[in-house]
Amino acid sequence: MTPVVSIVTPVRNGERYIGQTLGSVAAQTFLDYEHIIVDDGSSDAGPSIVAAAAARDDRIRLVFNNGAHGAGPARSLAMALARGRYIAFLDADDLWDPDKLSRQIAAMQERGLAFSWTGYRVIGADGATLRSLAAPAHASVASLLSKRATIGCLSVVYDAKRLGLRAMPAVPMHEDFRLWLEILRDCERLGFEVGAVCAELASYRVHAGGMTKKKWRAAWWQWRAYRDHAGLSVAASAALFVSYAARGVLARCPLRIGQRQAAKAAR
Repeated sequence: MTPVVSIVTPVRNGERYIGQTLGSVAAQTFLDYEHIIVDDGSSDAGPSIVAAAAARDDRIRLVFNNGAHGAGPARSLAMALARGRYIAFLDADDLWDPDKLSRQIAAMQERGLAFSWTGYRVIGADGATLRSLAAPAHASVASLLSKRATIGCLSVVYDAKRLGLRAMPAVPMHEDFRLWLEILRDCERLGFEVGAVCAELASYRVHAGGMTKKKWRAAWWQWRAYRDHAGLSVAASAALFVSYAARGVLARCPLRIGQRQAAKAAR
């Protein structure tokens, strides 16, 4: 039978956390889903962990990406294989609350949303909460570009029946940001409603191996997103980049405090 939701998870060398991620999906109160996990060239035991879970639960599908191509292409492969009306995203080191899907799908159906997101927590390697990020109640192309609205990949669900099966740009970073721009632009053009479930329903993990730790590289790809993907002028891109950098610094201040507090508590 066709599932209502297709969950997309890329994984590469994720043996440390993939079991927890699988557990958070298995604990969902919303049951009508498939979980498509694309292995992107792992050299650890991650694929074996996923294969064992798939043997116990036929909603889990393990797919191999024939080498390491990056999270964007891995997600794109999963989206191409998705059978559900709704596409949801969850990386291999992140977690969902048990009622995440049930609350979000209900909100989308009740409010006629084509694209939705939630708030989430930032957690450390040990699972301790470092800070919380509220869901922006509204989002548009303009607010996303200026970073007045920040949408976490692990919180997104979109309606593939209305928006079609999508692909993430094959770039090393901010590929999700670029896809949200495309989706919001299409929603604005077609008159589709978008909106938030204003609750923290997921946990985004930061750790030494995370891509987002590479701040200079992330900044470069944010700039390229403005120039190449959004097609903005140098002046407009520079203005948005200043806002991006300032908001990033302000956002990281409480994170640093939280990390120091967590480290102190661990001692």
